[in-house]
Amino acid sequence: MSKLTTFVNDLDRAGYFSLYGTMGDGNLRTWDWQKMSGIVPPSLKDLWDLFLCGGQVDKARVEGMLTQDVLARFVKCGVIEASSDHLQAKNYAVIKAFGCYFLANRFRNSDLYFADHCLALLASMQVPLKGKKVLSAFSGAFVESIYAAKYEAEVTLVNSLSTDRDLFALVKELNGLSSQPVMLVGDESNHLSAEFDYIIAQPPCLISSPDCPLPKAVDGGPDGTKGLTATLDIAATALNNSGKTIILGIGYSSQGIKDFQISFDKMTSSRGLSHQTIITGKFPMKPGPGGVIFNEGLAYSCNVQGVQPQAVVGNYMKHVSELGFKDALLFKSEVYRNNSNDQGSGYQVIDLTNEYYGTWFV
Repeated sequence: MSKLTTFVNDLDRAGYFSLYGTMGDGNLRTWDWQKMSGIVPPSLKDLWDLFLCGGQVDKARVEGMLTQDVLARFVKCGVIEASSDHLQAKNYAVIKAFGCYFLANRFRNSDLYFADHCLALLASMQVPLKGKKVLSAFSGAFVESIYAAKYEAEVTLVNSLSTDRDLFALVKELNGLSSQPVMLVGDESNHLSAEFDYIIAQPPCLISSPDCPLPKAVDGGPDGTKGLTATLDIAATALNNSGKTIILGIGYSSQGIKDFQISFDKMTSSRGLSHQTIITGKFPMKPGPGGVIFNEGLAYSCNVQGVQPQAVVGNYMKHVSELGFKDALLFKSEVYRNNSNDQGSGYQVIDLTNEYYGTWFV
């Protein structure tokens, strides 16, 4: 057992994850963490403040839990900032979701930004994984790859939003993993073969423009489809004949659900693929109340440029208007090779946008 695995087990025995779990599996609400800080037992408070709230703590008070070797790994990977007397984890929180340990970055412009869509993707992965070959594309915070490897799949990452191998190794060790999963970077991922049972992807899908740049983790290109088309290209190449691709994404429409369905049908059929898609949410592509996805794109761009929304909103609205998009659609899709869909080749879209089920946010 590695020292990092021992550390996370000790953190568990101290009650950290038990208390964290009372707020819900994979809780991402920082205000919950900060509120709980005032009532956690004294023996746990420093660990809670350090690894969830990003607070500064006295180094001497956590030395019993945080050995020099473990602290050195956290410092090397940028998780903890250390002075002679104090420690602070400004950027990362140590959380638990679906039986796995993750580093959740608190900032939108991070390649390891952990948000609701990460939890929604994990919820979509309740499939037999042991012994299966899984390809993870556009992984955020290494979420799906760690989960699949923990359940004994053979896992490969491509197009990972973070290519920091030290950080990747740290998250693997927190979960007691060593050889799996494997990360391919750059040209290493150019020679995939049709061998994978599952391809799991949450491609970046927000709309960007030259005047409204976005961080890599969410940048779907000028019409929001860059990451989605790349994922479908991977599926057409790397999915085996009986395999399944699971995608959580965002689509856009100018005339309700129908034009998105027509567009997605063409994107899949042109690659020899079929799909079953559930649309879980619909939001107007305009600023203000209700415009969740528009507001998210605007906020990300403001973070990148270091400006206030009023400096960006006009250009962003103009770009979206020129595309003709009126709505953003949250969707989950299962994509198959045309000869492998047990339900028969074809295209199916289920519209839940008038219901209260399944909605997730970026």
